[in-house]
Amino acid sequence: MKIVKRKQDYLGFILILGVGLIIFTHYLRDTQVSSNLSFFLGVAPNFIAAFCCPVVFLVYIKHVQKLFCNLSDFQWFFSSILITLIGLFFWELRQLHLDKFTFDTYDIIASFIGSICFLGCWPLIKPFIAQPNKQIN
Repeated sequence: MKIVKRKQDYLGFILILGVGLIIFTHYLRDTQVSSNLSFFLGVAPNFIAAFCCPVVFLVYIKHVQKLFCNLSDFQWFFSSILITLIGLFFWELRQLHLDKFTFDTYDIIASFIGSICFLGCWPLIKPFIAQPNKQIN
């Protein structure tokens, strides 16, 4: 029995896993934990978001390649990481002006590290976004 009908559905599982991990992290942050673990739980949502959110853009590769025919799979992969990283960076800057949120430079660092980790996953991800009529880069 096949659970997934298309390769891109696996990318959706990555996103769902990321959202679940962020929710679980917020749950753990509300409990009493040591200061070291508290630090990691504080930056974990940014790391997880930077690692998992580019998947949202990767599923739109067919639509993007209709507009930009010369955009390779890796260029769209890298662009999706940049879009996510820029969004997380500006969200963190926005928190300077919000009362209920706090700005944290470690969150920005965690976002960069999560993006770099996802970039390192290119060999694992490329079969899922490669177009059938295109050669895998």
